[in-house]
Formats: sequence, C-alpha cells, structure tokens
Amino acid sequence: MTTASATPAPTLGLADSSVPVAINHGPPYTIAIDPGHGGPIETGAVATDSDGNLWLEKDLNLDVALRVRALLTGAGYNVVMLRTTDSTITNFDPNDFSGSVMRESQARVDEANAAQADALVAIHFNGWIDDSLSGNEAYCDPNRSFAANSCQLASLIQQSLVSDIRADGYAVNDLGVKNDAEVNGNQDDPHSWMLGTNADFSPSVMPGTIVETLFLSNPDELAFIRRPEALDVIAAAYAKGIESYFAWLTGGQ
Repeated sequence: MTTASATPAPTLGLADSSVPVAINHGPPYTIAIDPGHGGPIETGAVATDSDGNLWLEKDLNLDVALRVRALLTGAGYNVVMLRTTDSTITNFDPNDFSGSVMRESQARVDEANAAQADALVAIHFNGWIDDSLSGNEAYCDPNRSFAANSCQLASLIQQSLVSDIRADGYAVNDLGVKNDAEVNGNQDDPHSWMLGTNADFSPSVMPGTIVETLFLSNPDELAFIRRPEALDVIAAAYAKGIESYFAWLTGGQ
C-alpha cells in the first residue's frame, strides 16, 4: 500500500446517493468489525520472521478483531463480526481475483448495512516490497455525506494506536489519516469498496474506516507484533479509539 501524504486529498466531486443510518442516537451502539481478508486465497500480507515463522495478515486481522469484540461487548456495545473464522462469505475465483475481492467486499458491506451498524471498522495489517516502510495509518472517504464522522473515527483510532504502541515501547511512525482513494489504486474505482462509492457497487451507509495497524514486511514492526502483549495492546487501542468516537459523537456536536 502507498504511503502518501497524511492529509486527505481534495474531494473528487462524486455524488453520494446512499441513505446513511441515523448517526445521532443514544446507546447501545452497533459496531461492524471487518477482519480484512480471509480464506485460502485472500491471505493479505505475508511475512517471515527472524526464526523462520510464517505470519499471515488474515490471521492477525482476525485475532485482533476477536479481542476488540470482547472488549467492546464487555463495554456494552453490540458487535457485528463480518467474519469469525478463516473464511470468506463468497467463493473466490482464482482466475478473477479482483472481481472476487469486489464480490466479497459487497457481501461484507451488505451485512454491515443489514445490521444497521453505527460504524464500520476494517482491521488490517500492512505489507510492501520495501521493508523499510513502517507505521500506522487509517483511511476514510472524504466524499461521503458523513465524511466528517468517518474521518474523525479514523483519526481517533489511528491516534489511539500510535499513542498506545509508543507507550508499550515501540516508536511507531505516525502516517496519519488518508483518503481512501489510495486503497484501490484504480481510477475506474475511485474509492475503496468498504468505505466509498463506486460504479456497480452498493455502498456502506455508515461512517467507516480502514486501519492499517503496522507493516508485517518491516522487521522491527514484526518483532513488536511477536511480543506476548502486543496484540492485547493493539486491540485495546482499537477499542479505546472506537469508544472515543462515540464520546465525541454524543458530546462534541
């Protein structure tokens, strides 16, 4: 994934015809959590640590997501998991990977919409061919009618992760909040499937963010992830960021 400026790019002037959920209401709140990737084909980033152990992004995404679910459920939130096992909702066609990703994304968005979730959080880890790239970043779509909410959700989770990871001893690079147009990298699909509005796709109808926690491809970040307490630190930071968003929503408008 690219690491462009942390400032969201100018809006693209797209029309948003989707009808959002009611953003302002009292608790309990419903959170849709998407543990990115999953299944035998959609593994996401892959890395090998210094001891020769294989790390798959899809497994880390799910591990962290399940920990976040436990924390939020305990705090009184309703949590909708868009996957709970190493699986996908749809069948992946190895000869049509991009089409399969779109169909899977649509199925997950449909589940979040059906649940009338108040927020959508996609949990990911990053990876790149250049192993010097590092840091934490989050994405939002600045063109949606609820863009301010999405980007505030992204910012609060992102800053919570940066703060808590640093407090645990790793000086993580703060890559900021970015325009989700960078996620797909395809001019025909100007926004991410999970967050934006694209042709022939029914979009999500609630504020949302995609968060790239750390780079598995970076040796220092992978070493941090291997620490026994690391995933608990990361999950707690996600939960704190989500709770901060709802505190902002109810007290800051």
